[in-house]
Order: sequence, then C-alpha cells, then structure tokens
Amino acid sequence: MLRYIYLILLINYFNCSGQSPHKDYSDKSPNVNDNNIFRSTENQYRIKIPENWSVNKGTSLGAEFNAKSELEDASLNIIVANLKTPPTFTAHDVPVETLMQTITKNNPTSKLIESEKQYLSNEKALYIKYRFNYKTLDTDTDIICIQYSVIKKTKIYTVTLQAQELTYSSYINIFRETLKSFLFEDF
Repeated sequence: MLRYIYLILLINYFNCSGQSPHKDYSDKSPNVNDNNIFRSTENQYRIKIPENWSVNKGTSLGAEFNAKSELEDASLNIIVANLKTPPTFTAHDVPVETLMQTITKNNPTSKLIESEKQYLSNEKALYIKYRFNYKTLDTDTDIICIQYSVIKKTKIYTVTLQAQELTYSSYINIFRETLKSFLFEDF
C-alpha cells in the first residue's frame, strides 16, 4: 500500500514543486482527422471524439486536448503523467481511497459513486465514478465524472469524461462509444 501512496504523493509533489511529470501542451493545437480521431504519436494512443464536439488545446498540464459537447454540458480529456521508471504495479493495485484523496484535495465536494477494476484498450484500468459540485459566480451545478486510470510502461493515462448531472444520462452511450474507441498504439 505504501508504494501506491508514494506514487500519488510523488506526482502531487512534482505538481507543487514546479517539476511536474505532466507536459504542457497548451502551445500545441490538437490534430483531429476527418473521422474525428485524435491521435497522439507522442503518448501512443488514439480516441474518437464524439460527433459535433469541439476540440481545443488542453487546459490542464498533461492534457493534449479538451473536447466539449455542442451544448458545453459534457467534456472529455486525457491527461498523461510521465514517470522516470516503470512502476512495479498496475492500476488494479491502486487503492480507490488513495485516488479519491487526490481528487478531493483538488475538489473537496467530490464524492465517490462507484469504482471497479476494468480494462481499457486491453490494459488494466481503475474505473471510478464520482460527483462534485461546480460553483462560479453565475453557475452552481453538480457534475458526474467517470475516470479510467491506466499505468503503461512509464506513463499514467487518465481518461476523464464528465457531464452535468441533469444531462448525464443523455451522454452515457456517447461515453461508452468514446471509451471503446480508445486504443494504445505502438509506433
């Protein structure tokens, strides 16, 4: 258990010390082909962006893009953290509580709905679904977020899809199809 906590603490340390394991992609425009497929040769994956969603530069460290639904009530991003050496464990070994501690540190209103050990592109993944409240001057809404975390070689991939709770059910099938389209590629 200590090695998982160490990994999470290590990533948090890098984020706080300015030595982030996440690359800054904010100067790159995401390249989506005519079939709505985003391909990352650098991080060796591809994913089909849902039809009629806009794709913009990543707004978080490690995010190569941020995709939003036409109504801007749902979004998708993939964050990649680069490690110096491959970990000796998989995403199936990471305790959900450890991951949720990191999430609630960034957003204290986050509450776990469900979690499960699953697979994404034939790799072991930790799936979590949680709710959090998003509040600004003119917005106060609950968000449902699903997240798949995969550890592959020296990278941690986090695929996140989220939607406002009021419209979440209308995106479930879109989210499923999007997740099925995610594939790791070896170049």
